[in-house]
Amino acid sequence: MSKTPTTDIESIVKAVLSVLSAPEPGITCRIIKRNDEKRLVTVITNTVTTAEGEPIVDHDDDVIKIENLEEVFIKSFARGGAGMGDEMHDETDKVDVVQHFTLARDEWASLGEAMGVDLPPMPEVGIAKLYVKDDALWLAVKSGRYTEVSIAGDGMRSAL
Repeated sequence: MSKTPTTDIESIVKAVLSVLSAPEPGITCRIIKRNDEKRLVTVITNTVTTAEGEPIVDHDDDVIKIENLEEVFIKSFARGGAGMGDEMHDETDKVDVVQHFTLARDEWASLGEAMGVDLPPMPEVGIAKLYVKDDALWLAVKSGRYTEVSIAGDGMRSAL
């Protein structure tokens, strides 16, 4: 089966981030760091290229360009906030998205230059930090019951 990746995410993603144990709906992202004192979790929201710079086709047969992902993040903050999250997509306000950003290959290379080191190639990624304000949900995250978040969003598709 031939995959025809299409997408140009120019509309604002509806930032509905949910801590969950199953991959549906949306993109499932493993929690990569947890700060128990501050009730924060860090997740990689998207990996859009390989370390070699090849585009990654996601489970919806989409390719997301790092500059489009960055635009979504910027517009989301510009409209007043990064978003809120719920549990299992039930649309209750239990999580705040407090940071999200992209790291493109050229930014990674510039970081290495600024530090005076040669950094190895790295995939282009989107990263989010979430504040879990709901006590019961935080206990589920802290206990390891929930180890992933799911991101649901909207975008505009266009042929590449």
